[in-house]
Amino acid sequence: MNVVKGTLKYTCDVLGFIFRSFEPLEVRATEPWVEKVVVECRNETPLEVTVTFASAPSAETALISGRVICRTIVGRLALQYGLCVQEPFLAAQDLEEDKDGRTTKVVAGGAPMVCNGKDSQKISPQDLPGLKVELEDQRPNRQNYEELYRIAMQAVDNVDRYMSLYRILSLLCPNAQGKEVQKCVDDFIEQQTKEKRHFKRPDKTSVLETVYTRLRNEVGHARPGVDLAHTRREMDGRVYELAAVVKKAIEIKTSNRLAEKHDSAADVVSCGLLRPKTQQAGSGAASRIDTTV
Repeated sequence: MNVVKGTLKYTCDVLGFIFRSFEPLEVRATEPWVEKVVVECRNETPLEVTVTFASAPSAETALISGRVICRTIVGRLALQYGLCVQEPFLAAQDLEEDKDGRTTKVVAGGAPMVCNGKDSQKISPQDLPGLKVELEDQRPNRQNYEELYRIAMQAVDNVDRYMSLYRILSLLCPNAQGKEVQKCVDDFIEQQTKEKRHFKRPDKTSVLETVYTRLRNEVGHARPGVDLAHTRREMDGRVYELAAVVKKAIEIKTSNRLAEKHDSAADVVSCGLLRPKTQQAGSGAASRIDTTV
């Protein structure tokens, strides 16, 4: 019988935001061969995720499970606190494989990661019970959208970040036929925020848009009289508001029937379609995004 035991430790080297120290938080894992998962951060050191295996069927299973668990946790943290988190780094390992009575060490390589974010975030002791519940949430389809959110928040340029976040909102708010329609996006925005449709669509003045959709379309389409530098400044001021709307959409839509019917998020993750191609419109101006409604 083949059995793998031991630990894998991943670190999140944080630049641009700081997780203040908090006591180790043990998170329940769904895999039967995982004994425990511990998330911790001490004295503003990198965030650590340690996965302990009691009886994984193979070394490959342990390594894959550890990576998936860690990516799920950092994705959940990115969504919960509006942060940018890239790929985890396998910093330490202590795995042993027992096969046919012979015990051998398992050796695996790691890859570095870089993280940037908007602010410092302090996790207080009273936050830990709620954070534990959040990290253990198993709602269907949620992980795919968290992955998209995390990728969107990695964008260095706020225009790219804004456009990617809006695309996630489009995926989450399809019409009854499952198509991405901006009317459905604005419907959700009006339901969840104080924003209303105030802006006339230039080519169809009977259609009104919220400020979030107007900004998206000013970059996504050639609209007469649009000052892209001004659009960029507006996006800079609205991008984290939009991120909060997307977070709310992920929380709501992944727990209902609509999200279960809509599989585009997994396709976007696997095909890398979230990032639109951009063409710089000059220094200080917004990038023109080649994308469609």
